[in-house]
Amino acid sequence: MDRIFVWLMRLILSLAVIGALFFAFTWYVLSRSLPDYTKTVQFEQLIAPVEIVRDTANVPHIFGKMITIHCLPSAMPMPRIVCGK
Repeated sequence: MDRIFVWLMRLILSLAVIGALFFAFTWYVLSRSLPDYTKTVQFEQLIAPVEIVRDTANVPHIFGKMITIHCLPSAMPMPRIVCGK
């Protein structure tokens, strides 16, 4: 009976340690995957300010000055966010 108790305690403690390690690893990975909402980034290619706003569903909305860029000689001009000359 003592042997069964000892092995059951080892099993329970092992599962608790493995569960705690799994929880800590999952917490670490999920916390690292969140974006920094207060970060400001500068790009040399931008010629006008661009603002990215997230709504309550965490969907990004990009606001900025729109210009027309001719991407291909035979294509129609398409409105694009200001990203270069």
